[in-house]
Amino acid sequence: MSCESIASLLAEPMAGTAPESMDAWVAFELRGKWASKAVESLPDAERKALKGLAGERAVRIVGIKSEGRAHGTQPLVMFRADANLRAPSLSEWTLDEWSGLLGLLPSPTPRTKPLFLVCTHGKRDVCCAREGWPIYERFVERLEHDEVWQSTHLGGHRFAPNVLVLPAGILYGRVTLDDVDPLLEATRQGRFFDLDKVRGRCSLPAVVQFAEVALRKVLGMLSIGALESWSLVQSSQEKALVELLLDQERWHVEIAIGKATEARQTSCDKPELSRPTTFALQSWRAIRA
Repeated sequence: MSCESIASLLAEPMAGTAPESMDAWVAFELRGKWASKAVESLPDAERKALKGLAGERAVRIVGIKSEGRAHGTQPLVMFRADANLRAPSLSEWTLDEWSGLLGLLPSPTPRTKPLFLVCTHGKRDVCCAREGWPIYERFVERLEHDEVWQSTHLGGHRFAPNVLVLPAGILYGRVTLDDVDPLLEATRQGRFFDLDKVRGRCSLPAVVQFAEVALRKVLGMLSIGALESWSLVQSSQEKALVELLLDQERWHVEIAIGKATEARQTSCDKPELSRPTTFALQSWRAIRA
């Protein structure tokens, strides 16, 4: 990738680029080498069973692994994160083998500690392995082995290194080694880390992800739990009016929607160009009862 391309990517705002409208995440331990589409390494029946763990909600399934467990004999681990705005939750299962998904699953164990997933999926895109691996290693130095995992594709190669925090489903991009400690501390305190590195809250549509981050920047509000509800009041190809209930105050946020003026590489290893969707904050105002 040329210096000009790298500069263009670094200038691109990240808010509103996370996977959108994901009500739940299912992360399952997948040992050994990953293929380009790692989840497809499981038989169809097991993959359907994984999707069933989230019920009728929109679910994203990712494979995870830990270097310390790559060739171990420990039971396999599986997590489900329910990204409810008011009360996100995280559950854990252990299985002797993945065929156990086809039987009666044991009751899950609730988890109170968050999970940190770092995309290192080099077979999907070399950016993720090259950029994500040092970040994963830094997290490993700071956390217990069951708190941080390597992850298959999270989306958005150009924003690597990508770090997903569950159960809230908050995705950060271009995380640096110096970011790891403050990101951990902010998460423990129930706050967002650097808003310029927030790609979005994955349970929200992309334009609402952007509106939340943009309004938080205006208000200087970092508490993750401050967002109580949202709605799309108006939406078209050119603009959207988003209503947010943030810290018990209702706001209308107007967003302009467009396309990047210049085509960009979406990966550091592939020449294909695209013009991603762009968002821009137009106005915001408090709605009085």
